[in-house]
Order: sequence, then C-alpha cells, then structure tokens
Amino acid sequence: MYRYGQPSRSSSASKTQQTILLLLLLALTIVCIGLAIVYSSASRANANTHRVLISQIQIEVSSARTRAAQLLPTGGSRTEAMVATVRQHVYAARTINEMAARIYGAGNVLVHEMYINNCVELLDECDRRMQTGRVVTDTFDELSSAIELLYEQVSVLE
Repeated sequence: MYRYGQPSRSSSASKTQQTILLLLLLALTIVCIGLAIVYSSASRANANTHRVLISQIQIEVSSARTRAAQLLPTGGSRTEAMVATVRQHVYAARTINEMAARIYGAGNVLVHEMYINNCVELLDECDRRMQTGRVVTDTFDELSSAIELLYEQVSVLE
C-alpha cells in the first residue's frame, strides 16, 4: 500500500464544492461592491438635485420679492409689466415646487402650496383692479406681505 493512498471521491467532491462556494462568495462580494458604488452615485445625484431645486426656488422667490417691492400704485403699462414679472417668478417657484413633489413624492414639496396660492390669488386681484381702474395700493401691500411670507419659507430651506 501507498503511504498516502488514492484520493477518494468524497475529498475531490468536497474541494469542488469549496471552490464553487468560494467563487460564489467572490461574485457576491463584487456585486455588493458594485451596488454600493451605484447607491453612492444615486445618493449624490439626489442630494445635488435637491440643492439645485432649493437654490432655484430661492432665486425665483427672491426675484419676485424684489419686483413686488418696486410696484407703484400709479398704474400704467410699467406697473402692469412689473405685476407680470412678479407673476412669472411666482409661477416659476410653483413649477419648481411641483417638480420637487414629482421627484420626491406627493407629500414632499419644498414649500407649502398655500403660500404660493395666496400670492397667485393676490396677483389675480391686482390684475382685476388694474383692468377696472380701481385702487391697487392695498392689494400691492398684501401681495408684498404674501411674497415676504413665501420668502421666509424658502429662505430656511436646506
């Protein structure tokens, strides 16, 4: 008899199983590392998107605030153009807010829709009063206050 004898089939099968398990473990490790890299990239993209949306809504509301402060109750085409500019900035803020809700889910808006709706309603009232020739001073004051509230809401976003 030989000192070491013939290798048995069970030890050969055991080595094959160990090799297969080792390869599976290696494959799973590679897949986990790949998923971690993909998740990390997606997380950074999500954070960047959030920062961009916040930055844009802050710019739009700040611009609306600046224009609203320049409104004069004298009327005329210049005042109408200024109201239209304020409206554009408020609508842009609304659109950004809606985009955030679509990206992050219905309950995840940047600012409560009530603040934006209030500004839109007051802008509509300004338009109605200017078209009929009525005094708009009170409405401009209310609009400036509403935009200031909106500005306070977006200025604390992070």
